[in-house]
Amino acid sequence: MVEMGKTNLVRTSAGVKKRLIQAGVTVAAIAPACALKDAPAGHRAEDIMPGAKSVIVFGIKLVSGAVNWPSLIWEDTRQTKIDCWRVYDQCCFDAVNIKLEQIGMDIAIALELEEYQAIFFPGSTDPTIVEERSFRKFGGMELPQLIETQKIDALKDGLEKPTRAGAPLSFRHAAVAAGLATFGANNLALHPVFGPRVRFNAVVTDCEFDHYDTPLKEQVCLYDKGCRACIETCPYQTFHEVTRFSFAGLEHPWAQMRGFCAYNSIACAGVCLLTCPAGSGDKQMKRRVAERYSTNRYLNLSSQ
Repeated sequence: MVEMGKTNLVRTSAGVKKRLIQAGVTVAAIAPACALKDAPAGHRAEDIMPGAKSVIVFGIKLVSGAVNWPSLIWEDTRQTKIDCWRVYDQCCFDAVNIKLEQIGMDIAIALELEEYQAIFFPGSTDPTIVEERSFRKFGGMELPQLIETQKIDALKDGLEKPTRAGAPLSFRHAAVAAGLATFGANNLALHPVFGPRVRFNAVVTDCEFDHYDTPLKEQVCLYDKGCRACIETCPYQTFHEVTRFSFAGLEHPWAQMRGFCAYNSIACAGVCLLTCPAGSGDKQMKRRVAERYSTNRYLNLSSQ
């Protein structure tokens, strides 16, 4: 009989990151739990686990071909558009979240077998939103055209009072605290290479590591350089006045939102992920996107 014992997980930052990369993540870092002290109340590491010492943050790059799902549309029919959108929905949400959850579970189990406390988390997609995802209303499939103003105004009350429950741990704050991203005006965590096209997850543990990563020193978001791609191309006109907030040693731009991206059967089309020119990677995709949205002057920054 084989008895499961301790896994001999290397108790070093480098050892954990190596294990994560071997498991299939694209990026990984570790922040001290106290680095999330300025995250929203109730979503900090120590709110979830009293005595937490570390937050292991990891992410998987989204496949650019799936993010750029409008380029897959081969005929101008409703069913074709829905079929192509499902590529984005499944490949950029469900499949990635499942893998992140499995990796988080493996790391948490390994830590517990070494007699540490650990917890991993489900993906960030709210199940109530998954149930409501639909393109049955408001012309959401017609990209990059905008929804008529009166239809947005009719939804204003409902959109200003979202009921979505956020993830227990703020993955975005964790990624920023661990030096994997900065916040963008589009409310997303922007990786310096992959921009917003990374999905993050994390493990909270009372294991203390030998080395911690530090936050980035420069903004990834190009808002201060004149970029308005996310604001101008959102098909639901979700983004409004841009404010600032401080976190992890930086001032971050943050566009106020009319609710979240998916409410009242409005499904997010991922246009802010698609058109964001931040990050040094994905150059071929960004070039194709700039050509498709060539009427938008802000996308000239896509070469940066």
